[in-house]
This record gives sequence, C-alpha cells and structure tokens, in this order.
Amino acid sequence: MSARPALRHLTHRLAQLAQVYRVESAVADASKTSSVPGNGPGARQTDPAVAIHDVAQLSKIEGQRLARFDRFREFETTVRDLEELYGLVHDDPAGGISESDLVDDIHATTAQIEDAVVAHTMTDHLSPSPCLLTITAGAGGADSADWSHMLASMYEHHAHLHGLTATILDQSDRTSVLEVAGGGTSWIARFPYGAYKHETGVHRLVRLSPFDAKHARHTSFAAVAVEPIGAGNGEGEVKVDMADVDVQVFRASGKGGQHVNKTESAVRLVHKPTGLVAQSQHDRSQHRNKATALRLLQYKLMQLQKQQRDKEKTDQYAKTAKNAFGSQIRSYVLHPYQMVKDHATGYSTTNAQAVLDGDAILDEFLFESLVARSAAAENTS
Repeated sequence: MSARPALRHLTHRLAQLAQVYRVESAVADASKTSSVPGNGPGARQTDPAVAIHDVAQLSKIEGQRLARFDRFREFETTVRDLEELYGLVHDDPAGGISESDLVDDIHATTAQIEDAVVAHTMTDHLSPSPCLLTITAGAGGADSADWSHMLASMYEHHAHLHGLTATILDQSDRTSVLEVAGGGTSWIARFPYGAYKHETGVHRLVRLSPFDAKHARHTSFAAVAVEPIGAGNGEGEVKVDMADVDVQVFRASGKGGQHVNKTESAVRLVHKPTGLVAQSQHDRSQHRNKATALRLLQYKLMQLQKQQRDKEKTDQYAKTAKNAFGSQIRSYVLHPYQMVKDHATGYSTTNAQAVLDGDAILDEFLFESLVARSAAAENTS
C-alpha cells in the first residue's frame, strides 16, 4: 500500500476512535459548568456521605473521559504530522524522506489507534471467550445449502489466518457448526467471541447457480449464530454422564473419501434425559468423531441450561429467525457485478472473492461492526 491510501485509512481509523471515545460529546461537556448534586438554591438536600460518594464517582468518570480525550489529541497531532510529512515527500521526493519509511510509520500509528479502539470496546468478560458459530441454510434450496458451507469455510480460513484453532464439529447438508478457539497477537485472536459476535444474522449470496441447468442467477440465504463457549462465559463445562447417552455409529455421507464413506466412522450421541442430539462425521477416525460429538453435546447442554435460566430467547435468535429476503445483515454479490456490503455499517468492497476466501479484508468488516455497535451503545448510555 502506498502512502496516500494508507493515510486515508489512518484518518478513517482516527474518526472511528473519535466515535467510540465520544470526543465531540466530551468537548461539549467540558464547555459546561459542572455542578455538584445536592448544592444550589432549592436543591434537594442529600446525605453528606452519599453526596461525597457521588462526587467521587463523577470525578472518576470525568478523569477517565479526560484521559481518553488527551489520548485522542495525541493521536490527532501524530496524524497531522504524518500528513505534513506526506506533503514533503510528495513535493520533494529527493528530500531525504523515504515513502516506504513514511508508510511504515502510518501503519504503526494505525495499529496503535486500532488497539485503542479495541481496548475501549472489548470490556465484556465474554469477549476473550472461544466461540461456536452455527451456520444454517435458509431459503434457496441446494444453493443455500452450498452457501452455508461456503460461509463455514470462510470463517475457518479467517480464523486460521489469525492463528486461531478452527474446528468443524459437525457439518450436514444444511448446517455447519464451527468451534473457534486458541489465541494469538491480533485483536481477533485475543477476543474471538468479541470479534465474531456481530456476524450473527442472515447473510445473502447472489450468484449464477452451479446447480441450475440454465446457469441462472439465484439468491441464497444462510443464518449465522455466534455463541461464547468454555470457561470464559463464567458457566464452566457441563459434565455429561455417559450412562445417560445413547452412542450410535454409522457410515458417514457426503465428502470425505472412500474410508469415511465405507466404514462406520460417524458418531451420533443422543442425550436421553433431554433428547438432545449431537453428531460428527467430519473425521476419518471414529474415536475423534466421538470426542467431537461429545464436545458439541456439552455446548448444547450449556445452551439449554442458559435458556432455562433466562426463559427468553436471546437477541441473536430473534435476528436469525427470518432466514430470507429483507432480513440480511450482509450481501455478497458475485453477479452481475462483484461486491460485498454490510447493511448495518455501510462498509463495502468489490473484492468479493477475497472476503469469501477468509482473507484479511474480512478484518475490516469485523472492525467496522465493532465500532458501529460500540458507538451506538455509547450514544444510548
């Protein structure tokens, strides 16, 4: 990337930091005269101890806001300096300032701003948790079934790109279950659930159908549901008594080669007390499929316990309930033009294949969603 687009990207990140820091609000509040609760003519008198506590809390909050404001001003000054350096490089290429060095400095500052955004937004204790992505085909027949597998492959490759462990726990014709765990240095690797949770919703694909004899254009839908798993959610692992489990083995179907399809390597576990079913046929080994199915059953039991406690459907199931037209959060168009567009943030790219391949460009969609949701939450708080 040359200096000009890198600088545009940097200024965009600075604007996003201003959003999540609510810089305009901080400036407006700083221009107002603060008053202590309980003081002034006609004010209701409060207990002195309560008033002291309130003042201390207000002071702490104000201190945090001022610290963020100062941090933002530091970044703003750095960006302004880099813009001036770009002008010098552009006007006098032989002036002793290397454009490659300037680009390195721009990238370094961009990474620092991104870290500041992530540090401010990833405050939920669930954010560092591993996560479970369930991708279910919606309206669109064979095309949608294939689309659900394409999405699973996209997320699997993207997770591997960031050094995460991505394991397909189960994959049927219309549903894929992907476990993302592990760790690394990028913000996505450090906060798997926090990074992927906003992928929850309906994803729409428009393409020339490989399943249509006339090669006509088809629209397909798949719903993605993202849930935190493991110790990070504060619930711990569910212990399964194997005496309550009916273990069934059968021949796997679909892709996998002769060994997978002709031996009883697939495993289905039926939890008799609840009727929950978990199965795995992804591996050539029956032993590994059984271990995978058991992990999947544990996650299903954890989710069932959560639903029983809450007695309400979670927001993500409400979002993915209508897996068809008019409910998509993102569209992937491969014909008659190429574009991937996020409908919640407005972010888009014409490099659709790179997104579907799980390349680094998918990072941008995740970051844009993170900023948009965080800014919206800040504005309502």
